[in-house]
Amino acid sequence: MSDIPLLSSSKLLQHFLTNNPEKIVQTERRNKSYDLISFGGGSCPKVIGPYAKQFGWDEICFITNGSDNGGSTQKIVESLKPKYGATLPVGDITSGLIALLPEIHYELLNLRKWNLDPIRFSQAEIDSFRKIINPIKTFHGRLSITIDCYRNNLCQSKSPVPDSFDKFCKELLFLATLVDDHNLIIETLPGLEIDSASVRHQIFNAIMIHVGAYDSETKKADREKFMVGLRLLECALGLNHIIFPASIDEQVLFAEWADEIGNPITNTNARDVNRPEIKINGQAALSNITDKAKRLKNNKLAKIGKFGFISELPTPGAYPEALNAIQQLKPGCPIIFGPSSYVASTSPCLAVHEISIEVSKRIDCPKLLILNLTRNNETVGWSVSDYLDFWELNTKMEIRNTVDYVIVNNDITSTREIVEALSDKGDSLNTFKFRGPVAVESSERDKIIQRGINLAEAPLATVKRQLMRLSSDGDRQFTYTPAHHNERLMSLCYCLTNEFNQNKESEKLTLCDGSIANVFKSLLY
Repeated sequence: MSDIPLLSSSKLLQHFLTNNPEKIVQTERRNKSYDLISFGGGSCPKVIGPYAKQFGWDEICFITNGSDNGGSTQKIVESLKPKYGATLPVGDITSGLIALLPEIHYELLNLRKWNLDPIRFSQAEIDSFRKIINPIKTFHGRLSITIDCYRNNLCQSKSPVPDSFDKFCKELLFLATLVDDHNLIIETLPGLEIDSASVRHQIFNAIMIHVGAYDSETKKADREKFMVGLRLLECALGLNHIIFPASIDEQVLFAEWADEIGNPITNTNARDVNRPEIKINGQAALSNITDKAKRLKNNKLAKIGKFGFISELPTPGAYPEALNAIQQLKPGCPIIFGPSSYVASTSPCLAVHEISIEVSKRIDCPKLLILNLTRNNETVGWSVSDYLDFWELNTKMEIRNTVDYVIVNNDITSTREIVEALSDKGDSLNTFKFRGPVAVESSERDKIIQRGINLAEAPLATVKRQLMRLSSDGDRQFTYTPAHHNERLMSLCYCLTNEFNQNKESEKLTLCDGSIANVFKSLLY
């Protein structure tokens, strides 16, 4: 039984925090082993989590990046910096945390700007909620009203209230008191205003300040106290799996695009004359790079020639618990990279050099790299070989040292919806552009295998229906985008893990005449 108390047990929590909590958590972590390690952004737990038990992955560690500097995440980091120094950008790690929650818990913790879920609530209910909540200026007050709103919705719809709901809400409301107690609602600071509050961001920072991981005197993140805060949050949310950042040190990504002979074309520190309103660098600049900024004289697009963290800051060190998790992965269990934004989410984890070195040591475990279904701003114009070249640029070692299998979708014509979604070049929300499918060209297949890795090609695409917005008259508008067929993808990862373990005594792994791909082809129809 864990010695970690629930947050809402105030006396037990206080006793715990004054009696060497770091040692208690360290001992607990050292006695833990893992069935799977995942690298990527918040989408990884959404994909892997639901199939964990089915494939015997009882203990999973998700490792995410700490380089997110876009949107509300960056506003909060900048607002907290004068008092606490560099804090962890929490966008990716909190996305992962909420992805492991039951649906109703997910909706509550994922609230931003106090916007109720338009699928669960009618427009009339949303308008009524707004009138009630707008005058309330405390975080706890607003969250309490929101919880009551969700509870009433469950009762009215006659949906069963999960047994864990009341316990979860009790913990959440305790965290809400910490947000107010530590003055994390400040109307004059961007990202901290009550109207723009993100529940998951605010409570994460509140617990870290409460345990001393962020300190106003040292203005430096404390790794051991961060470990305590993260463990307490896991208990409060009732999580079955673990999420660690690759590093909690201040980090800003840097990328430079170059022509065929290595001459620089543009980089993430440059301002785009075509989009002067965007004054950002780091990961956000990487994701917002335009085609025009990378266009060469021959009309081709430049590739990334440099990638890593800016040299103006100290080199980020690995978060010790992330390193420890890789070391404690059971022999023969998989390390999975993705599915996630390839350059902006998965790669920054491996850009922390201690992490990539530790991964390379696990020659007893299959390492699976899942490529995106579609190209985005960072990877437009890339072949599969270009993806692999970038991986080596990032890890500073041959890809065979950190990857055994590269997983690529090989069927985009199975349904009309997939074809239409892949051919749609629109970007109504300016968040992600689909640039056609990532596919292995016949001319590069043998060269890829010669690099000492295996290609696993299978039909992995489906279509995801997403609610984009409500129209002025309350009509719901949807968009359809390509997405991995999660069950099929995880089944493939499981098969490849077994394949690796059956052949790990051999000098070279082989996929038996594409038999795995053929099995998955048959599942499609």
